[in-house]
Amino acid sequence: MRRDVPVSHPDFGDLFACSCTMARFDAERQGRLTKLSNLGGLGAVTFASLSNLAAQSILMEASQSYATNPNGWLVIVGPAGSGKTRLAAAIANERIADGQPVFFVTVADLLDHLRSTFAPDSDVGYDQMFEQVRSTPLLILDDLGNESATPWAQEKLAQILGHRYNEKLPTIVTTKGPISTVDERISGRLTDPTVSRILTLQPNPQRDEPGEHLDTLVPGMTFDTFDAAGGGLKGPIRQNVDSAFRLATDFAEHPEGWVVFLGAHGSGKTHLAAAIAARRREEGDDVAFVLVPKLLYYLRSTFGQPSREAFETIDRLSRIGLLVLDDLDESGSSKWAWDTLDLILNQRTLTRLPTVLTTTMSPEDMDPRLYSRLSDIRLSTIFEILAPDYRTGRTYPPDRSDSGTRRRTKPKTR
Repeated sequence: MRRDVPVSHPDFGDLFACSCTMARFDAERQGRLTKLSNLGGLGAVTFASLSNLAAQSILMEASQSYATNPNGWLVIVGPAGSGKTRLAAAIANERIADGQPVFFVTVADLLDHLRSTFAPDSDVGYDQMFEQVRSTPLLILDDLGNESATPWAQEKLAQILGHRYNEKLPTIVTTKGPISTVDERISGRLTDPTVSRILTLQPNPQRDEPGEHLDTLVPGMTFDTFDAAGGGLKGPIRQNVDSAFRLATDFAEHPEGWVVFLGAHGSGKTHLAAAIAARRREEGDDVAFVLVPKLLYYLRSTFGQPSREAFETIDRLSRIGLLVLDDLDESGSSKWAWDTLDLILNQRTLTRLPTVLTTTMSPEDMDPRLYSRLSDIRLSTIFEILAPDYRTGRTYPPDRSDSGTRRRTKPKTR
């Protein structure tokens, strides 16, 4: 459109967008900013939705003030479930609503993205990705301290945060703490009062994290209560169970990659998986122990209902520090079930987050996508527990009597 102005006016004859077009441009720009922010399922989080933090009014006021004028660094410390990630997301969404760019990423995901840029077929070069992260107008690093603390990872984080510290670029970091456990090159900057403000959140007794209600960890299932000899096991079968026990305890001490326990019901695989989860939870890790049929039942119940909580549950299980999926069975044989599980497992494959699965299924009965992940010896270890069901005496697999503990077979074509 052209403005109705005199010939002498500087805008005479020039074309301008009408109000409806400007509104469409603004909506498209905000949509692009939201996509670039990498917030995913957290894109709808606002300060108004943080009812669990309402009692901590001083922290809310400080966060809202930072969202209005992000100056310096904001370090949000709190245990799992305290709301630190959602508080950071609310700040991000407030900035996006004001038309300002934000980049939100968990530290583990960031390091994985940087590693992937070294691949020959990567669409983004390392230098481009690294520069984008260290120079973005507002960077939010979620869950610092839950990443694989290799020397390379520590060096990359120190470089990114060192640059942002020197340039005084607005940065938000969330961590379960304590900050003193972080690399000293980073912790010194996080605690510098001239640059950083630290907000400490209290545990939230009223509201669980998404998916917390699905946690079915049995407190009594620990390594101390696991008794391989309880069923009178001897010979190769006893050796097999002892090997499973050693694998589980080693993984619990250094959780890396995936472990899959195959075996009959009652063979001890759930007990070992629960013991791993219990040990890591004692160490302060963010852990979820989820019964797969219960998870699928819950997600099916949300069909036909827009459920942000269901989406957030999938997102949380995709990113949690340690995920134990217990009793993966024929309930996962439908396409919908496998597609749902693949949403979770695909993300955990890409980020190489520690994962434990238990199942009575043979590998050849699994969905090809899952079988492909489990067949990657760089990622996963498959262990067959050959002990019989202590209740029925049924063995796994029914037609095997040898003491082999690992195998790779081709899945059925679907």
